[in-house]
Amino acid sequence: MADFQINCVMCDKQITRKEFENNDYVTGESLGEYWCRSCAEDEKPISICTNSNCENPIYKGDHVWQKGSDLYCQLKCLVDSLYGTKEG
Repeated sequence: MADFQINCVMCDKQITRKEFENNDYVTGESLGEYWCRSCAEDEKPISICTNSNCENPIYKGDHVWQKGSDLYCQLKCLVDSLYGTKEG
């Protein structure tokens, strides 16, 4: 049987085969990213808004807007990035 090696992307804790089989983990925004249950419950941000004028933290379960692999916390941030609008 092949080695089973999945680590939490936040704390690098190994997710055991039993935790994986029991769905006791949280999937990340990208394919192949996993969070252990304690990191997901600690409400650690999984990303930040891609808009350089905003950069608010994004948490698991937040409503986000996506353009390619970029995540935005608000529709305004996405629109600003599309049209190069600056805050101010």
